[in-house]
Amino acid sequence: MAKKQQEYGNDSIRQLKGADRVRKRPDNMIGAVLDITFQKTTQSDGSSAVEMQDPKLHCVISQYEDGWKNIREYPYSAYTDELGAAHGNFTLTREYIESVLYGSIDEQFVALD
Repeated sequence: MAKKQQEYGNDSIRQLKGADRVRKRPDNMIGAVLDITFQKTTQSDGSSAVEMQDPKLHCVISQYEDGWKNIREYPYSAYTDELGAAHGNFTLTREYIESVLYGSIDEQFVALD
């Protein structure tokens, strides 16, 4: 029993340390909201098909100040380099945000409005 508790404690500490490292990475503050239309077409024989139309990912940024205070979300269109400089643990620039987005998502799906 003591061995299991010790393993659990070590794993928990290791996982918490990992979560802390992830939380402090600036690219984890960049997200997206999916905007898509689904068109369902039913044929005369009763079969149907669903088509995805014009999928877009609208960028959002999680913003907070030092000490995890005043946590809020901004659409990319409202995010400024000044806000990024005031971020709690690091600086986020619009240029960096775009590099993360275009490095992760096909350009045709990214919406910066």
